[in-house]
Amino acid sequence: MWTLPGLPVRAVPHWSGRRAPGRGEAAAVPIDRRGVDDDDQRTLLAVRVGGEIIGEMAAVDGEPRSATVVTCGDVSARRIELGELGRISKLHPDIDAEIKRTFSSRLRWANRQRIDLGAYDSRTRIGRIIVWLAEMHGVTTSEGVDLGLPLRQGELASMAGVALPTAEKALTNLDQQGLIARGYRRLVVRDLEGLRRVSQMTDHTPY
Repeated sequence: MWTLPGLPVRAVPHWSGRRAPGRGEAAAVPIDRRGVDDDDQRTLLAVRVGGEIIGEMAAVDGEPRSATVVTCGDVSARRIELGELGRISKLHPDIDAEIKRTFSSRLRWANRQRIDLGAYDSRTRIGRIIVWLAEMHGVTTSEGVDLGLPLRQGELASMAGVALPTAEKALTNLDQQGLIARGYRRLVVRDLEGLRRVSQMTDHTPY
């Protein structure tokens, strides 16, 4: 969490299953799920965790937000008003640099996702998403690498750009190969290197 002495950055304690700040506000939050509605359909675009910033695009360009953030549990956050973000960036070059790195990494993610849609079949895309989640957010346990995120199969499907029945078939196949293990809103990668191989990943975290 950022320390911003002398600046009016307000604490927003304990979001839980609620939407994040509105237009023109940015926040650093421990965990959330980002989705966007289109014809009453919700798509999971990405996962954010502790120390990350959300709402940064609307805060920078003043345009309406392109996504809605919903927390997975209790969250404490700092809310930064639109006018304050510019001052913070000028007073704290390290924060300005981190915001720019955030823009760059998220653009790379979006580019990689577009490439994956045309380059790989559905099972491979599901596998690549699971590897990314495991490497970015996973927790090592005696069973393997637990994603540590209460994601539904439909949410994994939307991140990979596949239909739910297709995702279910792919997950069953990966489970039968001993690469993953599934529970209720829980997924453990039992063989991370094996999953990387079948997902055609030659380097770590390609996004």
